Amino acid sequence: ATGSTDSLDQALAMIGDYPFIMKPFEGTHGDALLLMDTRTSLRSATGAMCDLHQDYIIQPFIKESAGKDFRVLVVGGRAVASMKRIAQAGEFRSNIHRGARGTSVELPSACVEMAIRAAGIMELEVAGVDLLLTPEGPLVLEVNPSPGLEEIETVTGLRIAEEIIEFSTEYLQLVC
Repeated sequence: ATGSTDSLDQALAMIGDYPFIMKPFEGTHGDALLLMDTRTSLRSATGAMCDLHQDYIIQPFIKESAGKDFRVLVVGGRAVASMKRIAQAGEFRSNIHRGARGTSVELPSACVEMAIRAAGIMELEVAGVDLLLTPEGPLVLEVNPSPGLEEIETVTGLRIAEEIIEFSTEYLQLVC
C-alpha cells in the first residue's frame, strides 16, 4: 500500500509491471477489486483511496491465472477440501458471488502444504486459502478467516461445516 500518489512509482518498482490489481483491505466477494492497466488509472484510483482513508494493497495481475484460482479449506492444520473456481465469461475475478463456478479438484501436495502453512502463519484454525498457479509455482492470493462453505460443500460432496464443528468441539475439550 502507498500513503499517497507521491510514493506510488517507488512502490510499483518493487512489484513489477502493469496491469495491477488494487484491493481494499475491507470487502468481500471481490467487491471494489480493481484491475488497473495504465499509470493514469492507477494514480487516479490511488488518490481516491487515499482521499477516502481506505487502506488497500496493490499486487501484480497474474495473467496466466486470470479468471481462475483454487480454494483450499484448512481446518485444524489439515486441508479438508479443495476446488477450482472459474470466472464467468468476461470476468477476471473468480469469486463465487460474482458468478464463478467451482469444481472439485485434487491439488498437488505442494499446493496443499502451502495452504496449510499459510493458515498456520495467520494463526487460523479455519481458513479458506486461495491459490494461483503460475509458471513459477503456486502463490497464495488470500487467506480468508471466514470462508463461505456452500459452493465447496456442493462441488465436493463433503460436509465441511460438520468437520469444523467437530474440530471446534475437540479443540475446546483440549483447552478447557
